[in-house]
Amino acid sequence: MVNRCRVFRFVQADTIVPPPGDVRGWDRYAYVENNPLRYTDPSGHCTNGGLDTIICAAGIIVTVVILKYDDARRAEVKPQSSGCTDTLAVCFERREIKEFASGEQIDPEEFDDMLVAIFEDVESKFRTPYDYARTVYDTPFYTGNSVSNPNEFPDKLVCFGTNCYHQSAVNYVAQGMYSAASGQSLENARKMTDDWNRMLYKHSVTEEELYWLEFGYNYYTQQLKDRKSQYPE
Repeated sequence: MVNRCRVFRFVQADTIVPPPGDVRGWDRYAYVENNPLRYTDPSGHCTNGGLDTIICAAGIIVTVVILKYDDARRAEVKPQSSGCTDTLAVCFERREIKEFASGEQIDPEEFDDMLVAIFEDVESKFRTPYDYARTVYDTPFYTGNSVSNPNEFPDKLVCFGTNCYHQSAVNYVAQGMYSAASGQSLENARKMTDDWNRMLYKHSVTEEELYWLEFGYNYYTQQLKDRKSQYPE
């Protein structure tokens, strides 16, 4: 933990999300909800404050059960200074970030292969909207943690034909699929994304982010529908 002008933050990310249903808990670098004047955190996982402590403890139990049930969830991506040099799908499977040139054209077939890889991954495990794994579920378009490492990776524009988007926005395609796979409604997924941006990045969700969130959501839904039509029970 470090003290930077009255702002207390963990040096390493918390290993759980306490409580899973509270979007504030998704900032795993935050210390006592960024309110050290009101709370303490003796355990390193829960704020010490009456009902909040009880809720948090319940969240820990749920998280431990989930992780015990499925210890093969995707771990956090491994930022590398050189960047992944393989295809988008392979970089996703390796949990590595890919470096892009400003205005780089994204190959449609390569991007589609990555979408298939994401679909297969979210389908391979039991998902809920508040999984711990979801907070670190990213693609090769991920730009690094902007809170703890604001200058590690620049947020470049990548292009799909004549349309260009910030790579951090394209990264939300995985969250869209995760939302659909967990049974979350698109409306709730949009709200959670907005809450996440307001809490962690201090701004409302952008149109770019919502576009790719919905793109991923609709892609997953269509792929699942196509698969069921091909292989009816």
